[in-house]
Amino acid sequence: MHAPKQIVDVWDQFNDFPMERLTKLWFYKQGANKKQRDVSLMKEHREQYGIAGNCFDLSIWLLHELHNATIEAYPIGRHLDSKSAHVAIIALDEAGNRYLCDLGDQWICPILIDKEHEEFTEEKLPNFFPAATIQVKQDGPILQILYHRPNGKTSMQLYDLQPIDTRDFYQAAEYNQNQINQAFSRVQSALWK
Repeated sequence: MHAPKQIVDVWDQFNDFPMERLTKLWFYKQGANKKQRDVSLMKEHREQYGIAGNCFDLSIWLLHELHNATIEAYPIGRHLDSKSAHVAIIALDEAGNRYLCDLGDQWICPILIDKEHEEFTEEKLPNFFPAATIQVKQDGPILQILYHRPNGKTSMQLYDLQPIDTRDFYQAAEYNQNQINQAFSRVQSALWK
């Protein structure tokens, strides 16, 4: 279920990148017209301040690095034009096998998602996600990940495996980044009541 070395080598460049939203709020407050940062600006901010960003930032950056390494990859996601949007990347190995790469949810490493592959299993697997074993279930265009916690609780993430058009992906990222101020204002209002 593990990804091949060429995908893991790119993935490992992000090992110490946190997924956080404070960067988004900070950048929103800078007053830039365009709220979704491009990769060069994310790299600059990372070098200056040690910051990373949210799932859109990390997916955009990972996609960029995979393409630089000549690895075929594309974005996927769910609820793109909503507050509950989440995106990740699918990277393909040389044989065309697909691997889920989700830096936004802080996965430890990419995972095989093609149920036709001889190494694919729906058994619970350790060492892919922090503090949980995971199960991968793929049914047509929907990927279901079950997270089994040590306390017995189980949570789930769904991914629509249809590739997101690049233009739509960046539009969704910009939309999402423009929602951060509204979310912050609601939290701020609740705190000061």
